[in-house]
Amino acid sequence: ANQSDNEHLVIASLFVFPIKSCAAMRVRRWPINRCTGKLAFDREFALVDSSGAAMRLHSYPKMSQIESKIDLEHSIMIVSAPGH
Repeated sequence: ANQSDNEHLVIASLFVFPIKSCAAMRVRRWPINRCTGKLAFDREFALVDSSGAAMRLHSYPKMSQIESKIDLEHSIMIVSAPGH
């Protein structure tokens, strides 16, 4: 089906996953990386095991409890986990 020029798409919710396999960060507005066309910092970081391999949620289900917040204004990421 063709969309008419009068139709508008609305994004109801927007989530960024700064750390692969960890909790999402809900955002109202978020920049797009002009080089890649992707959301800035989305899945840009990963936790690795002692051998340097990226850890995955299916092997480490508690990773879903790790939260990250990116503060674009101050160029920092804050990471937290229950009990830490």
